Order: sequence, then structure tokens, then C-alpha cells
Amino acid sequence: MTFTCDPLVRCCRWLSTLGIAIAISSTFARPTLAAPPVPEWNNFYYDAENSDYNPLEHKLSEFNVHQLRFKWSAAVPGGITGMAIDRGVLYAEGDGAQGNNDAVLYAFNATTGAPLWNVTLGDDGFFIPSGSPIAAHHGLVFAGCNPAPQYGGICAFRYFGGHLMWGDFTGCLGGPPCSLISGPLFGRGTVFESYGIQFGGGNGFAALDPATGTVLWADGFGNNGLGSNLPILAAGLVDFGCNTDNGTFTGVCAVAQATGQPVWQQQTGTTSDALSSGGGLVFVNFVTAGPGPEELYALNAATGAVKWTFGYNAGSPGSLKPAAYANGVVYFKTVDGAVFALNAWTGNVLWQGVSGCAAVSAPVVANGVVYLNCQGRNGPGTLAISARTGAPLWKRPNNGSALYAQPIVWNSMVYSTFSVCNGGDDLCVYGLP
Repeated sequence: MTFTCDPLVRCCRWLSTLGIAIAISSTFARPTLAAPPVPEWNNFYYDAENSDYNPLEHKLSEFNVHQLRFKWSAAVPGGITGMAIDRGVLYAEGDGAQGNNDAVLYAFNATTGAPLWNVTLGDDGFFIPSGSPIAAHHGLVFAGCNPAPQYGGICAFRYFGGHLMWGDFTGCLGGPPCSLISGPLFGRGTVFESYGIQFGGGNGFAALDPATGTVLWADGFGNNGLGSNLPILAAGLVDFGCNTDNGTFTGVCAVAQATGQPVWQQQTGTTSDALSSGGGLVFVNFVTAGPGPEELYALNAATGAVKWTFGYNAGSPGSLKPAAYANGVVYFKTVDGAVFALNAWTGNVLWQGVSGCAAVSAPVVANGVVYLNCQGRNGPGTLAISARTGAPLWKRPNNGSALYAQPIVWNSMVYSTFSVCNGGDDLCVYGLP
């Protein structure tokens, strides 16, 4: 069937103008809500700081992670590119059966795996970044969408039934087509995105009201570039990769979260910075042009001043991922798959390398364990290692998918995005006996 808008919410201002309809398939099963203190996984990298650290996991540890057993699995067309959890519902975005023009969003009961609903988001090629992240909060899930051929933006869907609540295509209505560059990111009661207007229309960064999609503020960057990696929130600021002053500056820009006013800039030489934050610091993972060495910068979150740098001679190029931050330690993977643990305050190496693992996902940390998706001499797999030493603790094989969404650790379960299980499903979930 087709659905244009939730009848309980006034959200049709742009749909009625454009005559847009979103296709939705649903079993209309009401999700089971998780009771506190079970944490949420609101963003692609856990929180608005991209920390990839779940501090509320207390049961699954390095002493029992080897006992993980298969619980349930599910298939998502095109393979899973991003996940989020809110109110006991797991949301998984997939590239779709046709690849770049029919991205999908699926909802499951996060505990049992029962399917709840799914929607087609539209073209995730030119107008939505392939593998674009999703975010969820307070019964809404936010995802890149393109319900009309000439628009790309963010849509919000209701957790029950997947009804469309609102859509935002900032700067595009009545103008040239737009692309979603990065986002959505949810934090501090706001949804953030960056967008590009085609045919020389320029780029911009916007903050949205999560309940209504109303634009709270929007900064235009003209024809200057914006990074495609997720922004972060730190010290009351929004940080993102940017290119300003007609290309004379390329690095990280920080603007006030409440107003969008510029606060500081820090040169790195690329807009493709993978950002994360913790302990009053911003961690910037980037590769200099050339290709040159890969570097991790630690910046003062309030001022952008460089606290320390860590250089690494990267081998074959790969994808940049944010560093994880937990308890004064920074964990990050290099573009060629090496894994490092650094003292967050000094940048000193605590340990490096994981036997048989060339990491392809961002590291995820929970209760003394680091989780990774790896390629390796024994085949690809989802791996759990000690956060203290880097020693391997548990591994499950996977199919070597190129999507590389990192695992999620929620409610003492591990959600692996491309493990081999139950006939080759895209999502495999493991828990303790």
C-alpha cells in the first residue's frame, strides 16, 4: 500500500506540494518497548560523539564473551549499511536489491528478531550517500530518503508501523535537486545534516527539530566542500569536515550547536576526516593527500587547539573510521586494517595489532571488550578482543561483505552485520546462553 503521512501529525506541507508518496510494507506488529536501564543505540556510532562506546553494558565481558551463541538472524536486501536501536526496536538500513536506487529501512524487535515493518527510502546513489547512517530517538527513526527523483534529504518514521512523520529537503523545494552529504546525526534534542544543491547551488549544514523537521538553523557554505563522514557534537559545538575560503582551508570546522555560528577551524588538509569525541577532546582520523601518512589528531574540543598527533604510514588505501573512546583510551583502525590503542591524554601507544585481523569496521567498545569486523588469514570474521591487551577472545566467521558496518553491542547481545548464519542472512545476533 502507499502512505503519505501519519494522520495524527501535521507533516504534509511538502508532501502535498510535491504529490510524493512513500511505499511501505508492514505487519503492524507493535514493538515491545525495552524498559530502563537498557541503553539505546541512537546513532550509527552509538552516540552524538561517535564514541562507539556503550558504558551501560555490564554483563557481557572479556571473561564470558567466549560463551556467545547464535540467537536469531534476518535478511535485509542489499546488505546492511547502518543500524540503530531505540525503544527495543532495531533499525537496519540496506542498499536494496537493485543496489544504488532502492535503499530500504527495516525494523525488528531487537530482542527476538520479529520483523515489524519496512519502507523503501529511494535512491541512495546520487542523492543519498551509499551506506548513509541512520539515527533513532524517542520513537522516531531518521534516515536519508529520496521519495522523488529530484530530491535527497532526511525522512522521519514512527517506530510503530513505520508511518512517515516528516521529510526535510533543506534548500531544495522549488529549486535544483539536492543531495544528502552526511547525516542524520541525533544529539541534544536536534537532528543534524549536511546537504549539497546540484548544478552549482552550493552546500550547507542544517539543524532540525526532531519532532517536526522544522529547520532550526542552516549555514550556507557556497561552493566550498563538506565532508561526507558524520559530524559530531562536543563542548556545545558541532564539528564536521569542511573546505572554506575557496579551498585555501581544508580540515575541521566547529560551529555553535544552538545557532550555527562559526567558532573555530583546524587545518588537516582533507575534508574526509573521521571524527569522534570524548574526555574534552576531538579525535580526527585522516590521510593526507598523496597518499601520505595517516594521522590521528587530538584537539581541544572547545578551541580546536592540537593536543597531540599520532602518525602511521598507511599501506593500501581503505575506509576511514572514527576512533572509539572509552575510559581514557582511544581505539582506532588504520586504513589498511591495523588496530591501535592509545592513551587519550598523551597519544602514547598502549598496544597495537590484533593477530589475524585486518580491521574493516570501526571498533566498538563495551565493558572491557572491543568488537571489530576483520579480514584475516583465517578468513573474515566478527572478532571480540580484550580492551586491555588486544588479545582475541571470540570470533565468528562472516561473508566478507564490502559494506563494513561495525557490530552493535546492546543488552548483552552482539549484532553482527555480515556474519554467516542461518543460510547466509545479512544480520546475525549472538547472546549468552
